Amino acid sequence: EYTVEAEAWDSIENRMLSSGSTTVTVEEGKISDCPLSLILGLSSSGNMIIGNKELKKTGLVTVTDSVVMAKLDDGTEEEISPYAIGKYEVTRELFKAVMGIDPSDTEHVTEGETYELHPAGKVCWYAALVFCNKLSILMGFDPCYSVNGIDDWQEFDYESIPGSKSDDSDSSWRSISCDLSKNGFRLPTAAEWEFAARGGDQSASTDWNYTYAGASNLSVLSGVAWYNENSNNITHEVGKLKPNRLGLYDMSGNCWEFCSDRSESIPSGVV
Repeated sequence: EYTVEAEAWDSIENRMLSSGSTTVTVEEGKISDCPLSLILGLSSSGNMIIGNKELKKTGLVTVTDSVVMAKLDDGTEEEISPYAIGKYEVTRELFKAVMGIDPSDTEHVTEGETYELHPAGKVCWYAALVFCNKLSILMGFDPCYSVNGIDDWQEFDYESIPGSKSDDSDSSWRSISCDLSKNGFRLPTAAEWEFAARGGDQSASTDWNYTYAGASNLSVLSGVAWYNENSNNITHEVGKLKPNRLGLYDMSGNCWEFCSDRSESIPSGVV
């Protein structure tokens, strides 16, 4: 078994664009595959770079690098494949860099916080999917989501996105599909979100069985989550409180978060 490491460099500016490593098992007389993807739009600190600008608090965290059978809170089990997830909620700055617009409220910013680093808000489920596709293209990946009649996601206009399920007059949006074989960004499934929120390690029974992501009970929730008791009923800059076991911030509190699962209970409007 060998560890393979790789780096991608900008030969003009003489700087490293990205790096990564993977483990590969080698058998005598056989050719071994070595899958290793480098995200070329990441800075040395792990933040995304879009338009030659490093966007703060946009790093990724690997939740699991192997297939696991997750025992979920509702008593069911679900197989989860290797995946990574955003270390922070999507910031207003990142959303605007990708979508060209920031639909969030601009008021009520707490002193000492940066409003661009608040979580993106006033975003509907469809807009979140379009964001994922556009971000995938910007970062050199293949988009996961498909809508009949839309071929150029990079040029797709924000105003053309249905605002909610209730005002979706185009049946093509109702039949939106996600190709999990693609390597682009997407929303997590409900199972993936829960697995990440609970710390990603079922053997760590204490953290895994916490009532909240990173907090055992309500008495310590204010240390990891913005909610009605400590938030003044406004959002706050991402990553200001403590993370959960995986190093993920705001998995409890701050903005609501979408999952990819499609059902009749998809929230209407924006969050």
